[in-house]
Amino acid sequence: MGVGIGVIVVATVALNVAAFRTLDATPSTVLAIRAGLVLLLVGYAIGGAIIGNGRGASNSPTGDESIVGAAGERKVPHGVGPHALQALPLLAMLLALGSAM
Repeated sequence: MGVGIGVIVVATVALNVAAFRTLDATPSTVLAIRAGLVLLLVGYAIGGAIIGNGRGASNSPTGDESIVGAAGERKVPHGVGPHALQALPLLAMLLALGSAM
C-alpha cells in the first residue's frame, strides 16, 4: 500500500509541475486547476500526518467518529483536496460558459 501511495504522490507532484508550467485554458480555469492540485497535495500531507500519528485522538470533541473518524479532526480537511480538484475546475468552466452567453 505504501508503494502505491508513493506512486500516486509522485504522479500528483508531476501534474503540479506541469500545471504550473503551462496550461492552455482560460485564466480562471488555469487558476482553478492549479488551486485544486495544490489543495490535493495539502490533503495528501494531512493524510500522511494521520497515518504518522497512528489512530490519532480517539476522544473526538464532537463525539461522532463517523464524521471526524478515529484519527480526529484531520479526516475532514484530508478529504477537501480531492473534492477541490473536482469542484474548482468545474466551477471555473461553468462560470466561463455562463459569461460567454
